[in-house]
Amino acid sequence: TVISLIMLYRKDYVKALVDDYAGSPVHIFHSGVIGLFSGLFILLLHHVWAWNWGGLITLIGYLFTIKGLVRLVMGDLTVSYLMKFRASGKVDYLLTIMLLIGLYLIGCGFFNASGITELIF
Repeated sequence: TVISLIMLYRKDYVKALVDDYAGSPVHIFHSGVIGLFSGLFILLLHHVWAWNWGGLITLIGYLFTIKGLVRLVMGDLTVSYLMKFRASGKVDYLLTIMLLIGLYLIGCGFFNASGITELIF
């Protein structure tokens, strides 16, 4: 959530980071390893399928695992997709979605998990 806010605030810095990231195969490889292990760690500790915050965390674990595998196996494809996505101008939408998901999960952590759903919906 904090990272999403910073990235929304410092757009020029984020563009420079993306350019630096895309130019280095080492960054692609390391982010793939970190994504794969993070996703597997989440799935090992929290594998719950439900229509609540627990299911959202499981879904995030699967997405991290898939993202890590794709970056390890098809790093060049990842770079080309990243540059197209950056040029499309939709980065702000993705960061806003990440911010909203983060705020929802923070609310679930600080309040009763079922109570936050009643507050929002």
